[in-house]
Amino acid sequence: MVFYNTSGFCAFRRLIVVILFSLILIPAQAYSLTVDNFKNSSHNATAVGAPSVDTDSSNTTSAIGGARTLRAENTFGTLKMELEVEAALETISHSQDAGVKGESLVIWDGDTSAALNSVGLGGVDFTQDGADSVEIDVVGYDPGANGTPIDMTITFYDGSDATGTKFWFYTHTFNAAVIVETKLSIPFTSFTASGGGSVDFTNVGAVTLFVNGNDTAVDLTLSRVGTNGLCVEVPDANGKVIDQCGVCGGDNSTCKDCLGIINGPNVPGATCDTKLASDCKPGQYSINCSCEPINPPTNEICDGKDNDCDGDIDENFDCTDCKGVVNGTATEDQCGVCEGDGTTCRNCEDEDLQELLTSLDGGAKEQEKLIRTALKRLKSVDKTVKTRKFIQKTRKTTHELQLRNWTLSWTVPVINTQCDVTAKCIVTSNEDILSEYRINSETLRGIGLKVMRKTKKARGSLGAGERGLVEKIKDQHKHNLILADTVPVTNTSCT
Repeated sequence: MVFYNTSGFCAFRRLIVVILFSLILIPAQAYSLTVDNFKNSSHNATAVGAPSVDTDSSNTTSAIGGARTLRAENTFGTLKMELEVEAALETISHSQDAGVKGESLVIWDGDTSAALNSVGLGGVDFTQDGADSVEIDVVGYDPGANGTPIDMTITFYDGSDATGTKFWFYTHTFNAAVIVETKLSIPFTSFTASGGGSVDFTNVGAVTLFVNGNDTAVDLTLSRVGTNGLCVEVPDANGKVIDQCGVCGGDNSTCKDCLGIINGPNVPGATCDTKLASDCKPGQYSINCSCEPINPPTNEICDGKDNDCDGDIDENFDCTDCKGVVNGTATEDQCGVCEGDGTTCRNCEDEDLQELLTSLDGGAKEQEKLIRTALKRLKSVDKTVKTRKFIQKTRKTTHELQLRNWTLSWTVPVINTQCDVTAKCIVTSNEDILSEYRINSETLRGIGLKVMRKTKKARGSLGAGERGLVEKIKDQHKHNLILADTVPVTNTSCT
């Protein structure tokens, strides 16, 4: 089988396949290193009439190496063979018109040249976040006119072999229609090495995905290509998805110590030198990385020690405490009050969050409204029993999520209090509330996009108004996240 040559690739073309998702919340831990999620840079390669070839490339942040190249070849027939990335629906589609046969190829090699650069990715380690399998999300497959099985081959090239002769591959054969979105999981151990090399997912120089449409009128749509690792990230310019701190998509900042050393020893609680005098010299790093004296300065008393750590002992001192008692022990608190408890200078401020929480609640309601609008459009073009049941279930799930985010919005205290000094105060966190709100908003966004995909399948295309509805669904989720980020993360309650 030929995986790459100058005349034998084919095109992914628009496929409008029913995306019959079950409305099941996918667990948040289903993460993976991403080769391409097709979330931006829509483009296509279209070959009309055999024999013909068309290629198109795009720089994109949604693909490994920052670029993808599409190649479509029409090998039989007078109509068109198309390979298309549709960012609004986050899909790539291989589609052949009636009477057309063809092939398609996607190249991920870090540049926009039509020629394969087998070392263009620089040797990405696909195992860096614990992955042991390749995953391809198959949105749908519509067999050709004769029902002939077609093959899809994913190939990884050795990052040390500039000739492109060393690679490993896996071929999946589609024997029947796929009408429910399916995750194709391919263990690394299932790949076959070629060209004298070996299967080595720690050193990948390029990736290709080839489809042999050897029947007429074949349609295939995918939504993501990646692995089953821990990080739902496209590798950065250095081929990394996890930083030295073990954070997916991190910048090595989360594990820097107080001196800026990655995974260094100078962490809060470690000893340090305060550069102060006398007993105040030994220090310990605080939670905000300031070097605080283990023995903090105190008011100077007549004891022969440098109590205030200014380098002088019992200087200009009449040996009376703040109450005027000679050699007394009474001291001033942080507010300057003699024998105070630190509460007189709290300087608390209250903020009314009524308007903000109303907007937060309204964001969830607006998401439900948009989804109901999308469901009405779907109902108008698809009146099957299965779709009616889908619509009923979707309405129920959407309303439950809206009610939950309504509850979460008003769980945050309407009056938020912040104090400079928190002595004898209780500080509570809103983080868990806001985190669940964000997750529910993301789920509602996903439901809306699924409904619009089903509408497109039933109708054949989306009109201008429906494309606008897709953007509104996405924008409302972004607006909800901005609102959630505006809510204070803590609230202080003082006695």
